[in-house]
Amino acid sequence: MQYHQGQSTLPRVTALLQSVGVSISKREVQRLLTEHQDDFLDEAQDVLRAGLARSSWISVDDTGARHKAANGFCTQIGNDDFTWFGTRTSKSRLNFLDLLRAGHSDFVLNDAAFASMRSRALPAILIARLAAQPETSFVDHAAWQAHLETLGFTALTTMPDPVQVATEGAIWAAFMPMVSCAMLSC
Repeated sequence: MQYHQGQSTLPRVTALLQSVGVSISKREVQRLLTEHQDDFLDEAQDVLRAGLARSSWISVDDTGARHKAANGFCTQIGNDDFTWFGTRTSKSRLNFLDLLRAGHSDFVLNDAAFASMRSRALPAILIARLAAQPETSFVDHAAWQAHLETLGFTALTTMPDPVQVATEGAIWAAFMPMVSCAMLSC
């Protein structure tokens, strides 16, 4: 808690433990803080998924900070019942949609995806190219990118960027089933 929530530095946590009689090195404290975190990460994703599925509203806020001489952004998603934090190096729309996926990695092409693409001004001919394909679900980013490359999207240099707009739409469509009906005013 001192390190993660209290934002105490590693040397301060080590000094605190040593001051109460714990014989521990800074390296051992670092190992304890960073190894075997999968259960905590899984729990955090579960909190976000449950919160999104059961909430009638959410608020979102993000803040920038530098860490190790690099810019980063911490995004908070929540309401009165839950709070979730995610830290990334980007504050883009694509990054935000990826955070909302709560750890899922799939991409989906359906009516919601195509509506999102239309609203972001993807040319109708490109949407038709995507809609004409029999494959509508892609397990991960590599499969999705390969599909876009096969359709010639990655070679295009038009604005808005067709790869970005199509990707945002496919993430949006994958994310939509996880959101509570109340949040979408169904």
